[in-house]
Amino acid sequence: MRSAGHKFGMNLKIEKKALVLTLRAQASDNSKMEKFTSTVSLHKKQRERLMTMPMSLLSQSTGGEYMDVHFGIMPFFDAGTILDPNMMTVPAPINPFRIANSDEACMAHEACWRLGKSAPDNLVRHRDALMSAAISGDETLQRTTAAAFRQELSSILAAIETCDADAKYKKLVLDLMFGASFSLTLNDSNNSGDLELHALFKNLPIGTATGTVSFTVQPANALIADPKPAKVLMQAGTPLFIKQMIKNNAENTSFAINARAELVWYGRSFTLTATQSNQPSIPKWWVIGPFDNPGGGPGDVTNAVELQSFDPAATYEGKDGKQVYWQKVERNSADPADSEFIVSFNHIYPPATEVSAYAFVRVHSLCDTNAVLAIGAEDG
Repeated sequence: MRSAGHKFGMNLKIEKKALVLTLRAQASDNSKMEKFTSTVSLHKKQRERLMTMPMSLLSQSTGGEYMDVHFGIMPFFDAGTILDPNMMTVPAPINPFRIANSDEACMAHEACWRLGKSAPDNLVRHRDALMSAAISGDETLQRTTAAAFRQELSSILAAIETCDADAKYKKLVLDLMFGASFSLTLNDSNNSGDLELHALFKNLPIGTATGTVSFTVQPANALIADPKPAKVLMQAGTPLFIKQMIKNNAENTSFAINARAELVWYGRSFTLTATQSNQPSIPKWWVIGPFDNPGGGPGDVTNAVELQSFDPAATYEGKDGKQVYWQKVERNSADPADSEFIVSFNHIYPPATEVSAYAFVRVHSLCDTNAVLAIGAEDG
């Protein structure tokens, strides 16, 4: 695989008494390839288990940009296409598992693995058929077993709901099989005061999901009109994108949009929720500094600004005897509507050590609500 021009490759080898992992990496400048090896001892029963099970449990990451990944348990099937381990520039086939029923096989195997002995008979039967076809190399058989699994999936989901597994594991398995995700974003429009609300549905593994998505807004009067409910028709492998225009009652106001999608997939109901905020952070602060502060225990300094009521016109003696005064920092109007506003003293004041600075804001809420105040510091 590749990332930012760098190349990475990994091999697992099952030896008689050990499992050997080899990682190869090469920088983007095509310098010498580095090789790292780690060995884990195997006793007889462990090796038998690895050799007799027609799969390995791996963690697969999928998704788009930086850290947009999902980790799950996947069966990996080797169709026998063994390449030179140094040929890391050769792309893998389009199907990551090189089989025609990979989605169905992965789904059935993980469901059985999580449910254990409580897995219903029809799920286990299809899992075995899918796995057998996967390692057979017979593409026609793979497609046939995938179609048979999809045809009986409604009954399989119903059987999972009524099996004797713990309720939390049954819900987990059903949600993992469904697999779909839902997110909201807010983008500025070309028209002043208008925003674009984007609802994105994706990652449905197989089949079709249908239903509706509805929206509520907090506070209730933040928008001239709430977003309208919309129909959802989601196809496997194809993201669904729903866009609406919304208008603020007043510019530069904070509000949250909560969305709830009620969907049906293979006869079973699923609910997806998502929340997005407009200007989620406090948009304006008063800040003052820097002040001398050696910090730590008895050396910590209580500056006069801490002992007096807030006065935006007041000045104080700061670091090295220089006069400091309150200044207002505000959110940039060009920032994306749903982005956080972060007050960074490192950006406001020159780099310095053993100093302190202060921020002040008054918060007024129209109703009882939960909120988060996030404060961070380098080196504690």
